[in-house]
Amino acid sequence: MISHRYLSLNGIFALRSLMVVITTAMLISCDEYTSQVPITIAPTDEIDSTYFGDWYLMTDDELGSYFESKLSLYPWGDGTYLVLFAGFLEEGKGMSEALAIKVHVSDVLGDSYLNVFNIRDPDGYQFYVMNRQSAEQLSLSYITDSFNVNFQSSEAFYRHLLSHKGEFDAAIKKDWTDFFRDTYWTWRKANEVWIGQIDSFYEIVDSVSIATFFDSGLDTVVRPATSVLLDREALLQDWSRYHLHDYPGTYQRLLAGFLGGRMQPSHYFIIRMQDGSLIRYLKAENYLIDVTRDRIYILFSR
Repeated sequence: MISHRYLSLNGIFALRSLMVVITTAMLISCDEYTSQVPITIAPTDEIDSTYFGDWYLMTDDELGSYFESKLSLYPWGDGTYLVLFAGFLEEGKGMSEALAIKVHVSDVLGDSYLNVFNIRDPDGYQFYVMNRQSAEQLSLSYITDSFNVNFQSSEAFYRHLLSHKGEFDAAIKKDWTDFFRDTYWTWRKANEVWIGQIDSFYEIVDSVSIATFFDSGLDTVVRPATSVLLDREALLQDWSRYHLHDYPGTYQRLLAGFLGGRMQPSHYFIIRMQDGSLIRYLKAENYLIDVTRDRIYILFSR
């Protein structure tokens, strides 16, 4: 059973070409080794169930880290697995159509490789490997076309690897890509790039309309009678109980509820940066909402 070592996952890099809006950090791959046959026709190993579920590729800018794409791994029966891979069109506002990948695992001399097959656009098999870095992080790479042997049958492919496995492993792409569980991306970790630039935190304790909170300057909403200067470290610790939330439409639903008067935030916060710019946050239910950057976080407990 695979619980570490290598896993092979399919055209994950080539999938980026289907995404409508992805940052320049996308990794479009065109150098995978492709075979018309898998290493073995039937699975000879299985994936540990702790790998199942959602994994996220992140991207960064001056505003922090956010989701670029999501990989979801599910059992499909008879030792096969389904991988769905989709990109976030705009943070929290939708996703591209998911690429559907069928996977089965082949063991070769104690190492496991995923044979990956694009269900909707079949063009042979690619072969990916995965290292589990921790419970919340895994790294993916793939066999490049520097391995260029063609095989007419899986039996011939497997026999070749028994005596040339080193050649196959030497073709693994040196640059690995990291995926994370969403629980890894706490508010503090997702925003650490700019936390050091914070000047002060304020909570608005007097009643304020959503429109005023969204659009008014600091002097309008932060006044001695209506606001409280918060302890920086205490707030950072509290907000680190929240992690990035990916469900498309959640941000719009909450925002529409606030603007339409159907929902009322429980807390209003203003972050003043050292350059004088403002970042506005709302708390509502179990959500922490960055209304300046259109990002949403959800409370969780480990």
